[in-house]
Amino acid sequence: MPKVAIQFAESALADLEALRSWYAEQGVPEVGERLLREIIESIEALAEHPEMGRIVPEFEQPFLRELIRPPFRIVYRREPKHVRIVRVWRSEAPLLPRPRTTNDGFRCAAPILHFKELHSARIGAVGRVSAPHPG
Repeated sequence: MPKVAIQFAESALADLEALRSWYAEQGVPEVGERLLREIIESIEALAEHPEMGRIVPEFEQPFLRELIRPPFRIVYRREPKHVRIVRVWRSEAPLLPRPRTTNDGFRCAAPILHFKELHSARIGAVGRVSAPHPG
């Protein structure tokens, strides 16, 4: 099987930058850099093995897959010639929000966060993230 291209949605790039910033704010930027390198290495493996991730159980759609890289979930959309990384979340964070009660007393599910990014191959800028340099 030929290699597929890897693309990043803006949301995934923002997630990676937020991860780096959070660890820097905690005074352990080296931990953030190490995690970023490990996440990028996992993502790069998708170029040769785009089916390696499991189907996201919350959606049960064969094109929406994820890699589990504890403590993160790397959510991506599988297309014939590329994969689009759409989110990089903490593993314990739910993809679907909890039901809420409306003003008229009915319970309903809140809108799915980032629904467009998960279901549209055209959302977000195409980008490339390279692994940060050690030290």
